[in-house]
Amino acid sequence: MANCLGDTDLCHQPYFAPYALPTLALHPDSSTWIDLPIGDVVRIPLVAIRQPLAGLLWRGRMVRNRDNGTLVAPEINHIMAALDPRMYMARLGSLNIVRKDKKPLSVIHVEALCRHCLDITEPIPHPTGPYISANQAVHDEYFDKQWQLLQTKASRDGFRAYWDAAKAEAEQMCPEGGFIDITYPYDI
Repeated sequence: MANCLGDTDLCHQPYFAPYALPTLALHPDSSTWIDLPIGDVVRIPLVAIRQPLAGLLWRGRMVRNRDNGTLVAPEINHIMAALDPRMYMARLGSLNIVRKDKKPLSVIHVEALCRHCLDITEPIPHPTGPYISANQAVHDEYFDKQWQLLQTKASRDGFRAYWDAAKAEAEQMCPEGGFIDITYPYDI
């Protein structure tokens, strides 16, 4: 699961957490399924499935972003923004990211893909700092550029190379075999 700001900042949940979905949730449903075009780019058929919004204290309120102190809606999901920058202000809540072909997808695969996407898009300097609604056109253009960069630079081979490097780094940090051997998402 890719948790939203309300879950991460207010409930102290991790950004990524494993979550077992009921079989019924894996059937296409236009109201809960969000297509992830980055899956087509890296050739892993991906979809995000919305969790029902929590009826908790933050409903309709704003929270302070822990990174820069700005007020944001708690339903915003930074993980989704990493995978599809055009969704940077979408109030989606927490999401389950799964494969459309119903093959298993590890939380580690999703986290690695997010980090790979962020590595590609980070070189674009942000034009105005934090999001300000008066400058929405500037922000839209910025995140469209990020998406265009992902479409041109992300690939199956690029993600495989990123996975190899991340796995080698993890194994180097824990040479006693503490790194769990997880296969490539393409080999499943």
